[in-house]
Amino acid sequence: MAVIKFLKADKKGKVEITGVKPLDEFYLLTGKDYLLLKKIKEPTPLERFEKLAVEVQNRFKEEKIKKSEIAKAIKWARRK
Repeated sequence: MAVIKFLKADKKGKVEITGVKPLDEFYLLTGKDYLLLKKIKEPTPLERFEKLAVEVQNRFKEEKIKKSEIAKAIKWARRK
């Protein structure tokens, strides 16, 4: 749901926005007579892991690597 707020810049041109935390990052889109801020959402560790897992799985399929080969590689790596 969009919320429209009226903001006024101070004498130095600064604007204070409630709900913005230090180190929050935004995309800034500008036009002739508007500014639009879009908060950049950092993925959670679980989201990053799931994305990486899908990429690895797809790569294994492309390379036609079998589950048995993966099991052998894991066994080999754990021996060292």
